[in-house]
Amino acid sequence: MTIPQSVQLLGVTVSVLPYDQVTKTEKKQLGLSRFSDKTIWLADKCRGKAVSQQLKEHTFFHELLHQALDSAGYTEQNGDEQFVDLVSGLLHQALGPHMR
Repeated sequence: MTIPQSVQLLGVTVSVLPYDQVTKTEKKQLGLSRFSDKTIWLADKCRGKAVSQQLKEHTFFHELLHQALDSAGYTEQNGDEQFVDLVSGLLHQALGPHMR
């Protein structure tokens, strides 16, 4: 699947960006969602290794769900990483093949 460069959530553009220049802490993360500036950051490398396309796609759906929950005001669910990862994994499995 081709990961989009941006998506629309409630009329607001969320940019999807790669990151390679990151802080020491972020080098261990596959992705980040920054709600303040509506950005999703996807790692090209994690712990010194290239991130596979499939893992990058899953991370995109994970961070997209964080952004969607934040936009909808679902703070409690947004803080539940197990919930976010499960639902984003289901979305990736259902929609990913259709976006290729």
